[in-house]
Amino acid sequence: MKRFLNFAIRLSLVNFLFFLFSIGFISHQKITATKQVGMTEKSQLSNPISNTPKSQRTSPVNKTPSQEQEIITPSPTVVQNLFSELSAHSTRGNCWITYSGHIYDITGFFGSHPGGDAIMLKYCGQDATAAFDSKDKSPAVAHSANAISLLRGYLVQ
Repeated sequence: MKRFLNFAIRLSLVNFLFFLFSIGFISHQKITATKQVGMTEKSQLSNPISNTPKSQRTSPVNKTPSQEQEIITPSPTVVQNLFSELSAHSTRGNCWITYSGHIYDITGFFGSHPGGDAIMLKYCGQDATAAFDSKDKSPAVAHSANAISLLRGYLVQ
């Protein structure tokens, strides 16, 4: 009974930490989006056209298609391949793993894993798919649906 209570308390703590992490992540995303919107508004306020004499300004109607296209066309986005950086994240203070073709930053989960930190540290900077699917035991024991949902909270790519 005592072991069950300890497990229930740990599980509740993990769920609570996941909830706090989710709230913090959502708040961070909203703050970042707000800052980006604010920067866009500032760049519009410091429009170089407003400093140009009225006689030299061109109206949007007089613009050629190539001028209009240059203004509208966004810069290309750069996609990073973070898999090449995986091995650099192999410490307790900076731990990334791959699971089923995705990268997860599980650094924040240290201190919360029911099986202890040593098992997580063993796979930092590496593919942990087989270990996660079997709990690194023979015969294999699958992680719970709750563990899988917790893992989703640490997704990087």
